[in-house]
Amino acid sequence: MSDPASGFAGALMMKFGFLKALGICSALIGAGMMVVFKPPQTRKSLFMHGLVALGCSILFGGFFVSFLDSYFEWIDMHTAQLEDMLQFYVAVHGLLGAMSWGVVGGLYHFMTKFSNDPVKLAKDIKEIV
Repeated sequence: MSDPASGFAGALMMKFGFLKALGICSALIGAGMMVVFKPPQTRKSLFMHGLVALGCSILFGGFFVSFLDSYFEWIDMHTAQLEDMLQFYVAVHGLLGAMSWGVVGGLYHFMTKFSNDPVKLAKDIKEIV
């Protein structure tokens, strides 16, 4: 019989813990949903956007879960059932992964336009404002 900690998922859970592994997977699912709407042009940008989604989930995911738990009275992670707590955790990390994918995609697009023609970009921004 194989060891339950073998493989990528088992190693991830043993290293980071179940909630962190769940958050990382949720962030990747959120970023994957963004890929469906606007796929990246190259594999490099796909990989970099995925890393940003993972990084934002690891850095900010726990903070946002705690913030939402303390800010909204109807969310109480301490008395919630395990299934409800995990669904909330997955939703927050998935949303964070999707938002970070979108922000990084926008910044990458802005950087590309700026490096190609900064004067035209300045005119476009002036027209928006």
